[in-house]
Amino acid sequence: MLADIKKLLYVIFLTFFCFGCNSKQSAQESKEKFDSISKESTNQKEADIVSFILNFYKIYSPYDFGRDNENKLSNFLSKNGDEFLTNNLKSLILEDIKCTEEGYVCNLDMDPFYNSQDKIILSNVLKKSDKSVDILFDNKSKLTILLDCNNKCLISNIIYPDGSNLEEKLKQKD
Repeated sequence: MLADIKKLLYVIFLTFFCFGCNSKQSAQESKEKFDSISKESTNQKEADIVSFILNFYKIYSPYDFGRDNENKLSNFLSKNGDEFLTNNLKSLILEDIKCTEEGYVCNLDMDPFYNSQDKIILSNVLKKSDKSVDILFDNKSKLTILLDCNNKCLISNIIYPDGSNLEEKLKQKD
């Protein structure tokens, strides 16, 4: 069964990287990256957490960045937010989107799940603990995603390279 899951993830992963990102990355490179992720997932718990995050990034694809990015994030949250985010994090992001839609300068000036305004590509997902994973991107940046895994795993916060975190950024009052 684990082999079937890996095959399915491989197909999903190749689809995302071959059609959802820039064409410089070949299918072979995508396969190699997927294989390296799979090899690091040595037990079922780790595979579940890594698979959860890979699935999140497969479904959450904000690129076509541009003036409508907030709507893409808002649409994603309304369709998939409960599947991937804690209620608290989802609410905080939606409040920030509403603030932006009202014409104010709000707390987020980048995509919160990529920490970037530019298109970057997911390179690897590494399990850090039972409740956190490191996300590595092709531009050498790294995020740590914190998970709340009480009933099911949900993203509860993101730690950025400068030590700040998404929840704190969203709670800032200027």
